Amino acid sequence: MTNFRPIALCSTMTKVISKALAMRLKNVLPTIISQTQSAFISNRLITDNVLLSYELHHFIKHKKTGKDSFLSIKLYDEGL
Repeated sequence: MTNFRPIALCSTMTKVISKALAMRLKNVLPTIISQTQSAFISNRLITDNVLLSYELHHFIKHKKTGKDSFLSIKLYDEGL
């Protein structure tokens, strides 16, 4: 942590290089990151996954008719 410096304290050249890298990565990231990843990409919100899971749970809970069966599994990591 002794070598950590906020970008505001970096030299101008470092800011220019980091901005250029960020602009180039902006075009490549959507092809590298899968469609299920919902954060760190423009036009995708991290809350989209929460809303989708809520809607699926609501559908399964209120399904009354039909022969199809559905199952919902909640997975979590205790290490977090």
